[in-house]
Amino acid sequence: MRSPLLSSLAGSLLLTATALAQLNPGPVMAPWPFVNSNVKFSGLGLPRSFTLSHDYPTALAPQPASFPWDAAIGNRPITVTNAATYMNKLKEYVAADMRTLLFDWDHWNAGARGWYNEPWLANDREPLRGLYTGMSDQSWRLWPGTGLSVDWGTYCLSLYDARAATMLSRFWGSDALTPKYDQPGPAQFPEGALVLKLAFSSVNATPNGANPLARWPVLAGAAQWKIYFTQNISEPEMNNKIGSVSLFQFDIVVKDTKASPKTGWVFTTFVYDRNASGKDAWDKMVPLGAMWGNDPGIDSSLPHPPPLQENWINESAPAYSKMTLGWGNRLAGPNDGARGPAIYQDGSTGKLVQVASQGFSSCMSCHGSASWPYPHPNLMLPSPSSGPAHHAATESETPLYQPGSPTWNQWFQDRAGNVPQVPGTVAFDYDMVTGFKSMDQWQEWKTSLGGPAQSPRPHYTYNGRLRRPVVAPPVPTAPK
Repeated sequence: MRSPLLSSLAGSLLLTATALAQLNPGPVMAPWPFVNSNVKFSGLGLPRSFTLSHDYPTALAPQPASFPWDAAIGNRPITVTNAATYMNKLKEYVAADMRTLLFDWDHWNAGARGWYNEPWLANDREPLRGLYTGMSDQSWRLWPGTGLSVDWGTYCLSLYDARAATMLSRFWGSDALTPKYDQPGPAQFPEGALVLKLAFSSVNATPNGANPLARWPVLAGAAQWKIYFTQNISEPEMNNKIGSVSLFQFDIVVKDTKASPKTGWVFTTFVYDRNASGKDAWDKMVPLGAMWGNDPGIDSSLPHPPPLQENWINESAPAYSKMTLGWGNRLAGPNDGARGPAIYQDGSTGKLVQVASQGFSSCMSCHGSASWPYPHPNLMLPSPSSGPAHHAATESETPLYQPGSPTWNQWFQDRAGNVPQVPGTVAFDYDMVTGFKSMDQWQEWKTSLGGPAQSPRPHYTYNGRLRRPVVAPPVPTAPK
């Protein structure tokens, strides 16, 4: 049996275990919640480095009668007919700040503009822009015909607006050493909270290094940043060097019970379109789609399922961005790891079924599992942690429950953010970064002090591949 995840485990963190050991010899005993980055390098002559914005506001500003994105659709629930209008108003609302962030880094001050970062990610963040690993390795084969011929990784930056950051203040406190993970209230966001995520690609329109194949023409003209690569799967010669990454996906997530009364959230994704009109790369970030529920009433495993009603996909979005939509074309962008080679056991025949490109998640399916403690380590995806599919999965395959089965459907429900997927755990209101990255590193620090683990470590990286340990198949017993 091939090891399902040893190669992915090696690439699951931006800062590899070897690099971390070189930077911080011995066990890490001091806490690092507000450290900018644990990667040390000589940055003389480079733009100023990333500074973590963590002066989280404690007081919530009065809620307006209507937020601009709600007013744009008449303060009614979002639908497949008005989702584009809603998305365009969201993008307009953050445009001035994002243009400064993307194109005028020397004048970017996150805290002064009311944007904040999550704590505890110093072991993941590169030092120049504070990006952490999104997808550690993606196969070029998922994007046929787009000019991509090398595997690639992604690097992300999350930003919480002032309303969203009041949750960080309540949950983490002033020093982020004693999170309130055992209470249902502190992890809940206020109405109107915005969370942004920028996703950059390790492969660009032109190579960083000498490999002429390390290019993706669809990203020509995209916004670029210089970052420090501790690992670059597209161009290994760039490891421990500074190179360019290209912005290809931009997510805006909003707590909006008016537009989305069932889940309380609207997830929106914009993608780069080199053929779009506009004066700059920000203008060329176009809607891929929006979702405000998982469409639990629609069985997308059927040959001809009905149209989704809680997801809207922009038919005019660039082709590459629609190649990795989630289950039944539920919303998921190229950064989201919601599609790929998979294997599952057919419940009727008992046979294993291999699929070259299976959608197995969505934005809300994945984020809706955010909770503490993890009741089992495979919570992010509908994936078994044992059984025939788990043991038969190759390095590139994700083992799954049978699509459309009752167990599978647990990931595709419409739950409010205070309702956990698994009873007995505390729901984290669709906040994946807190549930699967910050808390994971906080627990790493706590256990380094000799304390017991509060939760099993997730087998999936945040927006990444499986990192489950290799589990030997059960030893067959001799017949009696």
